Amino acid sequence: MKTLLMLAAALAQPTAQPCLTTTEAEALATVALPDILRQTGVRCAAALSAGSMLRQSNGAVLQRYTAEADLAWPAARGAIAKLADPSISALLDSELARPLLLTLVTPQIVGRIAVKDCGTIDRLVGLLAPLPPRNVAGVIVTALRHGQANRRPGDTTPQLPLCPASGR
Repeated sequence: MKTLLMLAAALAQPTAQPCLTTTEAEALATVALPDILRQTGVRCAAALSAGSMLRQSNGAVLQRYTAEADLAWPAARGAIAKLADPSISALLDSELARPLLLTLVTPQIVGRIAVKDCGTIDRLVGLLAPLPPRNVAGVIVTALRHGQANRRPGDTTPQLPLCPASGR
């Protein structure tokens, strides 16, 4: 009887929506960065010189980001599993998961880039290039967290479900 009461009490409690820790969000950002940078270079090709940072589709910076993305993939996959319906767990264990994720996420991000902003984005990428990719992912997640905390009423921009900032 006591077990039934405990179960009933647990079911009556509102369930918290899953959220991503800072570490999980940074893993997702790390995995997405190489593809986002490549596609941003494509989107901005007409606005940037051939030697610009974003136009280097296979340069040393992108190679570093890709190597780090490969290392971050297991943690990112776990973060996706945390947010996703359990019925797709088999898909997350397949080789299709990462390309599918990037195919869904990258156009949503790159599609919001105004060509007039390409020069600024290229400069930011150049300034951040000396940092390790993990640090860049940390900057991105910190900026997302700040933006979400200061969201204006009526803003319909999709939000990443970040857990309240309480460490990593």
